[in-house]
Amino acid sequence: MAMNVNSKLICGGIGFLMMVQNYIFFLAYWNQYSQISQDSKCAGTSWWLGYDALVCAVETVFACGMMLGAWWDGSKVLWWIFFVLHLVFAVPGYTVATIFLGTSINSADGVACAEAYPALATQPTLFGSVRLSSTSFTSAAWLASCTW
Repeated sequence: MAMNVNSKLICGGIGFLMMVQNYIFFLAYWNQYSQISQDSKCAGTSWWLGYDALVCAVETVFACGMMLGAWWDGSKVLWWIFFVLHLVFAVPGYTVATIFLGTSINSADGVACAEAYPALATQPTLFGSVRLSSTSFTSAAWLASCTW
């Protein structure tokens, strides 16, 4: 079934935003990964940053494939292929990487790594900078550590 122009614009917009989001995450993780050493105290954090960067780069390609598959008026096989790849790779990729990167950052080695690389421990944001610490991201202590 062929989509009308409005549906194609919606699929294109959503697909483009998915690609931009994943590519920006890739750049953020790759930037951190490339600035951190592979010594013993940073090995876990470095590995999970690299893994996250890889997952986000591959997901950018999968989002592009889903977008192109949705635009194509012929068979929807291309869309289904990239959709299944996205599900199979994203669920374990994003979930596992997010859990273990957080665990690695908040471990004793992660705190020592952040102290060894203070430029990585403080990240600039749109509204100021955030100091990464071993406290929970939902705690009031973390919110108090933000400089506005």
